[in-house]
Amino acid sequence: MPIAMRNTLQRIDLAELETFIAVAELGSFRAAAAQLNLSQPSVSGRIQRLETALHTKLLIRTTRHVEPTADGALLLAEATRALASLGDLVESFLQRAGQARQRVSIAATPLIAALYMPALIRDYCARYTDVEVQLLDLRYPEILNALDSGEADMAVVSFDRADDRFSATPIASDEVVMVVPETHALFGAGRIGLEKLVGETLMLIDQYQPMLEMINTAMEARRLKPPRTTTVSDVTTLTGMLDAGLGIALLSHNVTKRRRAPEGTVVHLDGLNLRRNYSLVVSRRAEHGTAALSFGDYVCKALADRWPLRPGE
Repeated sequence: MPIAMRNTLQRIDLAELETFIAVAELGSFRAAAAQLNLSQPSVSGRIQRLETALHTKLLIRTTRHVEPTADGALLLAEATRALASLGDLVESFLQRAGQARQRVSIAATPLIAALYMPALIRDYCARYTDVEVQLLDLRYPEILNALDSGEADMAVVSFDRADDRFSATPIASDEVVMVVPETHALFGAGRIGLEKLVGETLMLIDQYQPMLEMINTAMEARRLKPPRTTTVSDVTTLTGMLDAGLGIALLSHNVTKRRRAPEGTVVHLDGLNLRRNYSLVVSRRAEHGTAALSFGDYVCKALADRWPLRPGE
């Protein structure tokens, strides 16, 4: 585009074009001023600036009527078409943004996604039929990436690490317990001390690594040899190994209740406060619409009501 043309376009204001169209179509500065909620001098000023920028006369003023010149008629046709197309494009953007605000994406680790989220999403969508909720079943590192990239609007996850990218609203807390096979020597023990773990194999999913570190640190402080450990990525694998008698499983108490663990298989560990704290986590950079804010509030209240264990219990 030639520099002179670019400079001219930069001096043209959309408001001036809209004012010109109003005057030309209504045939009156006074009527255009009333329609645009402007003073008549403001309307005249906009037309003068537009004519100066284009170096041409656009309107012929008579005592009773205002008509476009030949150049004005050309501008009227093209400006009307251009502004109409621009309006359609803006409207499509707004509609798309409105639809996006009615879609909510929530991430959760597999166990939470399976045990809690389906019923919660069903109940919410039954109440708010215009909102679409997508559930992302992801592992912990993938959840943080999804939040950071904007793929997920929010997540329900055990979030105990400081990370300035995210903010977390606490929902509930759950004790972490030992689960033993019915054939194990600790079956029915109820509560045990750390010394009972010496020589045992402790099985856990990778999200429970902080709990294992607490156990190992406490045992080393008492000069006890920490247990052998096996780490897996999925609770289903862990429970399968537990059923096969391959060791003691480290699980949240809530999971054992939901899976109806037989009485006597759950053993509490004395001397340590092993808990997992669950939160609704969002990116600090994200701008959420009303649907996401509404659903996030619903998640916090619903899970706090449905979670068997509350903070401090």
